[in-house]
Amino acid sequence: MKKVDPRRGKLDSLKIWSLMLALLMAALYPAGPRVYAEDSAWAPGAAYAAKATVTYAGGRYECLQGHTSTAGWEPPNVPALWRPIAAAPSPTASPTASPTSTPSPSPSPSPIPSSTSIPTASPSATPSPTSTVRPTEAPGAGAATPVPLRTISCSASSCLSSALKNAAAGDRIELAAGTYTGSFSSGSQGTAANPIVLTSADASNPAILSGYSAGSGYALNIKGNRWIVSSLKFTNAQKGIILDQSNDSLITRVEVYNIGYEGVHFRDGSSRGRIEDSWIHDTGVTGAGYGEGVYVGSAEGASYNQAVYDTVISGVRFGPNVRAEHVDIKERTLRTVVENCSFDGTGISGANYADSFIDVKGNDAVVRGNTGYRNGNAALLDAFQLHKIVDGWGVNNRFSGNKVYMDGPAGYVINAASGTQAYASNNERSPSGDLYAGDVGAG
Repeated sequence: MKKVDPRRGKLDSLKIWSLMLALLMAALYPAGPRVYAEDSAWAPGAAYAAKATVTYAGGRYECLQGHTSTAGWEPPNVPALWRPIAAAPSPTASPTASPTSTPSPSPSPSPIPSSTSIPTASPSATPSPTSTVRPTEAPGAGAATPVPLRTISCSASSCLSSALKNAAAGDRIELAAGTYTGSFSSGSQGTAANPIVLTSADASNPAILSGYSAGSGYALNIKGNRWIVSSLKFTNAQKGIILDQSNDSLITRVEVYNIGYEGVHFRDGSSRGRIEDSWIHDTGVTGAGYGEGVYVGSAEGASYNQAVYDTVISGVRFGPNVRAEHVDIKERTLRTVVENCSFDGTGISGANYADSFIDVKGNDAVVRGNTGYRNGNAALLDAFQLHKIVDGWGVNNRFSGNKVYMDGPAGYVINAASGTQAYASNNERSPSGDLYAGDVGAG
């Protein structure tokens, strides 16, 4: 005879009541977006753990990586840190989810720093960077430290070529120490929140991007916006780093040397670009008259977009053996800033009128806080020159706080050719001699 458990009836009754309670709850609270009691409004200065949820501007977001928030890292602006879940529920009954528009970040332009330390050695001697990448300080680039969405580690040229070709916003391409030979390029686009980073795995032992010869090709050609190129060396190519239609990109802590023509070129409409804390030397090895250190814009008649605006050249060490101008600022460019740089005149050739540290042909340039050394080079006629190539250009350029060592009385600090205009203040010449020639006013 089968034995009957006397508790069986009570258990069956409990199951029935549980089922009825579940059905009642389902009727009272139909399926729909959950309201998370743990949600809190996003705020700067808060420590968020992975999988934490917050509300912001009518939307709900889940934290992807633990971090401490800061202004500029609002959830819609940093997809590397926050994933949208759904719209925040409204207080009405049985709310329905509606998509929340994700606003584009609109950071305020960062001011140009008033001072930047001048490197005294190759960038390879600079301290290793932290685990995060310094963002570009060009206007519109944003203030948040970018967090890589994907890190690609390379130790071979083929890997680098593939990584550049297939790069996406938020990628960090890290190169092991060694030499990567090729003519490297990319047309990929970064964003303000997620720039594309190309850097060395070990900044104290930077990787080298080498072309095939100083007579042909580019070491690196970037054709997309929002790149950070950091802690690398570039050599053995006709041109070093070329930016084409690349806005808001940053070049920092690089060394460029043994280049056939120009070392770095902001070209074809590349605006708000910046190079800082770097060393450029031994350029123009196959074409002295075309061996500029940094070339801003393009010459009249070139097929490139000459409208290159708001370029910043800060804390760069030029020379020795930059055989053309250390900085050539072309006609139809606007608001180029050259600040806190050092110029070693050794090797300036005089070829193709290369006879000054800086030649300005654009408008509204600012040249400030730089130091130049003639070093006995008779081919260097003046420290800074202005020339008119196009009517209305070569005007309203300002020079302040520069100090140049000219070895003798010959040559001017500023020589403004006919049709150009400059304003000057607090510039020094050693030994004493003529400071200015042409239309150079105080200011």
